[in-house]
Amino acid sequence: VLGILGVGTAETDAAFARAADYPDWEDQLQYAAAESHFCEYLITRNVSDFPTSPVRAVTPSEFLAVVVEQDS
Repeated sequence: VLGILGVGTAETDAAFARAADYPDWEDQLQYAAAESHFCEYLITRNVSDFPTSPVRAVTPSEFLAVVVEQDS
């Protein structure tokens, strides 16, 4: 259900390419990793940092609510 993604050369290169979309370096890396691993959710404390992300950004609490709802 939940994992921590590795960040390698491909994700780093993709993050550099997205510099205009995500000015914060950590946001660039998070988005690039989520996209390259085909994630459904990007779990973050700062959802507002991902307003245009095709990968749905959610807080940890929001993600847990989704998991609980799916298990019901």
